[in-house]
Amino acid sequence: MNGAYPEVLSRYFSAAERCDLEVLSSCFSDDATLTDDGRTYHGRAEIVAWRKAAGPAYEFIVEVLNWEQAEDGTYVVDTTITSTVSGDPVGLMFRFAVQDRLISSLQISP
Repeated sequence: MNGAYPEVLSRYFSAAERCDLEVLSSCFSDDATLTDDGRTYHGRAEIVAWRKAAGPAYEFIVEVLNWEQAEDGTYVVDTTITSTVSGDPVGLMFRFAVQDRLISSLQISP
């Protein structure tokens, strides 16, 4: 980890954690994509619907463990996500592409 990653990534994690759909939406470009569990969501409306559908069953706390900017320019962020319901932690990797200070692509994987 060197310095800080783009501010939009901090806003994304904070909004996702709080389920603040308005702020979450503002983190993405109009034509952004998000891939999670093998499914890809296109555009802000689908991305917000993805988070909203998770509902209270997926309330969590994010701990950023490490991050780096990859050779392709994406930001790879390793996290531990801990459920506020069960307390069970899971390691997830987030790969963000950022363009014009907005997330243009996000891939979430174990």
